[in-house]
Amino acid sequence: MFWGSHRVSVDAKGRIAIPAVYRKDLGDMCFATASRDRCLAIYTLERRDEIRTRMADPDTADDAEARMTARRFFGLGQEFQFDAQGRVTLSEDQRRYAGITPGGKVVVSGQGKHVEIWSEERWDASLHGADASV
Repeated sequence: MFWGSHRVSVDAKGRIAIPAVYRKDLGDMCFATASRDRCLAIYTLERRDEIRTRMADPDTADDAEARMTARRFFGLGQEFQFDAQGRVTLSEDQRRYAGITPGGKVVVSGQGKHVEIWSEERWDASLHGADASV
């Protein structure tokens, strides 16, 4: 179970340190991808597989929203391992989608069964009732 929030710096290479409290439950290999709220989600591989089995196939889904959700999940997804400092390197496309800039700050937040990574600006806006698409 993941909970709590941590503000973390993004280095010049787009790497962020995932707090140790999350790393111990995420395991050695994880999966990061786009979430619906213009942030990123980190799943254990087991949780990723659970979601994948329920997700529409982007080639055959009739619903345009279901196709786009699947495209984001698969197209922006990547497996990763933490480096020796507990960091992950987010792809350029992932950072662009979530509004994360090298040298900036993110909020790493536990969300029960997964962890989210938000740009600091979008996190603050979403918590204060403003439009989360900042």
